[in-house]
Amino acid sequence: MEKNEGISRLSIYLPPFAGDYSGVCSALFELNCLVVIDDAACCTRNYINCDEPRWSGSKKTTFSSRLRTIEAVLGDEERLISQTVDAAQQLKPDFTAVISTPVPAIIGRDMAGIAREIEARSGIPAFGFDTTGFQYYDKGVSAAILALVRRFAAANAGSEPGSVNILGLTPLDFSANDNGRLLRRFLEENGFTVRCSFLMETSLDQVRHSSSAQVNLAVSQSGLAAAEYMRERFDIPYVAAMPLGTKFSQTVIAALKGAGKDKQNLLNTPGRDVSGEKILIIGDQVMANSIRTALYQKDCQATVTAASFFTMNPELMAPGDVPLESERQLLELLKSGLYQVLIADPLICQVPAAAALKRYTLPHPAVSGPLHWDDVPLFVGEGFEKTIESWILKKTKKEGVMHMSETMDFTTTRAEALELLCKNWPLKAETEIIPLQQACGRVTAKPVYSRNTLPVHRVSSFDGIAVKYSAFKNGLPDTSGWVEGVDYVRADTGDDFPDEFDTIVAVEDFYYNDAGHICFYEDVDYERGDCIRAAGTVVREGDVVAEAHVRLTPEHLAMLALGGIYQVEVIKKPKVVYIPTGSELITAGIKPERGQNIEANGLMVASYLTQWGADPFCYPIVKDKPAELEQALKNALLAGDIVLINGGSSKGAEDYNTALLQKNAAVYRHGIKVVPGRPVSIAIIDGKPVINLSGPTLATYLAMDWCVYGLVQHYYGLPMPVRPRLPVRLEKPVEKNPEFEMYLRFSLTKREGIYWASQIGRDKNLPDSMLKAHALFVAPIGVAGYEAGDEIEVELLCGLENIR
Repeated sequence: MEKNEGISRLSIYLPPFAGDYSGVCSALFELNCLVVIDDAACCTRNYINCDEPRWSGSKKTTFSSRLRTIEAVLGDEERLISQTVDAAQQLKPDFTAVISTPVPAIIGRDMAGIAREIEARSGIPAFGFDTTGFQYYDKGVSAAILALVRRFAAANAGSEPGSVNILGLTPLDFSANDNGRLLRRFLEENGFTVRCSFLMETSLDQVRHSSSAQVNLAVSQSGLAAAEYMRERFDIPYVAAMPLGTKFSQTVIAALKGAGKDKQNLLNTPGRDVSGEKILIIGDQVMANSIRTALYQKDCQATVTAASFFTMNPELMAPGDVPLESERQLLELLKSGLYQVLIADPLICQVPAAAALKRYTLPHPAVSGPLHWDDVPLFVGEGFEKTIESWILKKTKKEGVMHMSETMDFTTTRAEALELLCKNWPLKAETEIIPLQQACGRVTAKPVYSRNTLPVHRVSSFDGIAVKYSAFKNGLPDTSGWVEGVDYVRADTGDDFPDEFDTIVAVEDFYYNDAGHICFYEDVDYERGDCIRAAGTVVREGDVVAEAHVRLTPEHLAMLALGGIYQVEVIKKPKVVYIPTGSELITAGIKPERGQNIEANGLMVASYLTQWGADPFCYPIVKDKPAELEQALKNALLAGDIVLINGGSSKGAEDYNTALLQKNAAVYRHGIKVVPGRPVSIAIIDGKPVINLSGPTLATYLAMDWCVYGLVQHYYGLPMPVRPRLPVRLEKPVEKNPEFEMYLRFSLTKREGIYWASQIGRDKNLPDSMLKAHALFVAPIGVAGYEAGDEIEVELLCGLENIR
């Protein structure tokens, strides 16, 4: 092993990163090849479950050799060779790849030799990859690209002007979203023809023609080995950079055109030392370098350092860049005090040693795998340009020190804010098993299946008697001699009855004559099996009685009881910590004096949280002292799943909470495009949502309604409930700022069958505004107002019986 392997690679906080065998498989995924992983099936499962986002929904097949102990001990390779040859002859792939994993690596299997034997027997090209599982994915991707170029790229193909290969493009760096398509389109829009994209949306024929490219673009470190090989063999220069945003993307285009003309490589290794703040980027080296240059192009006044657990080319390293060999080294680096800002995968941002840094998440699929596959951004275009701008540190003229912008930009809508929080919240909801009697209102963790079959046997579905239908085969029977227990038995609704009886006659269809004998009405048709409920018609064993992520109702409880369920596994209630802040606040029950205000929002917040199924915990009032506020936030993050801070969200002299959240957040937005309540801040800190609610009671209520309620529902995997809606007409005109959404509260009256709405304006006191509103309407962005008589559709806050 190399020195960075073995015991030093053990981690406490970070998961295993994608291994080299996964890198090979990912690189070969889209080609018509037969891939065989030499393992006992566990490494294959790692690859398809954790490292390959394209696996589900595809028809790609990756085989496991299912390595047996006897083969590992004796070194028997014949079964692997013969089965691979058989599969190749049946499937007829373009080539075959046999890939090693830790056990065959330790016992010394010669994968290159095995591949030669497979090729000799099958007549189909074969590759053997001596991957070990102790190295990371980039080694495997690099080896696969290099092997394909060496074997298939045509010699003496000549150079085609304006053509480019993309090297190192795999989902383990860029996910399986539109990054590959957008990158190719970007190059084509700027005058290039993409000859081959190694290795997304490509073919073996494109690999064969890759040697005719005028220039190569290595978008990750995994593409550098092939880039260097193609430079030496085919005289193709390369640029090592990933086009990001808009400005730096054009820099890459200029570099490609320049390299194509002067045949000189461009290694993007910018570096500069600015006294003061420092930014640390952890990820693929080429990506980190590209981000660094993009930040400097935006006049970022900070020293930007790159670090990586994966291969770092010395020629691409700027002074201060750090190759990481272990989690321990990472923790020491984060705790060194050298850096103030961290840009890294969400799992790296969550390690405790990063808590003191300003954190921005940039998911790396090889690190966090399926947890954040869907969160990888699109790197080319205006969207990522804004992301780059949000990472920039600037100096203030007044203080001469670095700080993050504390202004409200009001670029985020309510829907975008809630989506951003949910998308970046790595849910870790735990479950618990509780008695059925305590389960009403709780949310199921998984489907609940009936243990019972009811009725156990067929039963009567009406009050009546059970008879033998054979007595009716010739018409109505003579019942004068009928004896109860022999010719019929009593069988009321839900009753079982002896097997010799096969039909129920309802009490409405027979009577007793004066002699006490049963008689049947002649105008009734009697059929075999009448009025019998078959076994299992109520519920059957194995039936789903309650789906997963369902809030249990009293009706659910009855059905669960019928199904024999006496305990149910539910999602633990989310713990929501509420922190009231403000030096002017006093506890309810104390008569306020001048300059004081009563902290009443906590009662409302806690009550709503309880109603929504959360577990609230309200902190005592925290005064406007930065150190106390910061300690309260730290304690709350340890105790809760969601943290709510009330007050200190605007621009007042003592509104410290905004800066506190901005300092600690991995995701942060300040200012929502909605009124009332636009100073709301949202953040993800230590992987948990933190909401800075505006202090006024109405603004707090509205933010709870659209944001916090949404988070609780997301925690449970439930959709947001939709209030009943009602068309109404406006009594008076309504004016609003078209740049914001606006919450409007109305009282309603009904006249001549039409509901009329009167706006409850700011001139009303709080009890009128909060308690006398029948309906709510959110006027959308882009609308400047409404005229009297206009019809709108409002959300009802009460039943129609309360509107007169």
